[in-house]
Amino acid sequence: MANVIPEWSKSYLKRPRNNLKSHVFIDEKIKFKPSFENDDCPPSMSWLLGWEYARQWTKERDEFYKAREDRNKPKHIKNDYKKWLEKRKPKDNFYCKAQGVNKLL
Repeated sequence: MANVIPEWSKSYLKRPRNNLKSHVFIDEKIKFKPSFENDDCPPSMSWLLGWEYARQWTKERDEFYKAREDRNKPKHIKNDYKKWLEKRKPKDNFYCKAQGVNKLL
């Protein structure tokens, strides 16, 4: 038998990725980003003092949330009662050869 030297190493905790989901849309690929963050020019001081960026941000955020809500809304299928009644309409019994049974139906 071969001599095995006991080797010790520190154990590390392995956690699964995203094991705590605190929000429904945490893994969503399309994240909200306001349009003024893509601008190359520095922000205007008058816009910062006048809260114009805040107004623009809230407007774009509301549009983004509304579009996401419309995109994720479950589709509602209207009930087709005519088709339902057509399926359940009593059928004529063509297989019965007796004359009296057809008169009863």
